[in-house]
Amino acid sequence: MKLTTEQIKSILAGAEESLRLLQSQPEYQAIENSDDFTTENDLVLGDAIQSLSEIYQAIVESELAF
Repeated sequence: MKLTTEQIKSILAGAEESLRLLQSQPEYQAIENSDDFTTENDLVLGDAIQSLSEIYQAIVESELAF
């Protein structure tokens, strides 16, 4: 299956929005704020959101360069 650039951007934007929604939920906030919550690289959901945003922006900027 081959995706268009617009489809890729749509997937990235949708994933970012879904993660923002998840991040705003009190249930998730309680998990992330727990002393037992750790990740190998001390990453949190906000890091994933930021990464998706940066990738999306890099695609947009690369489109403008063409």
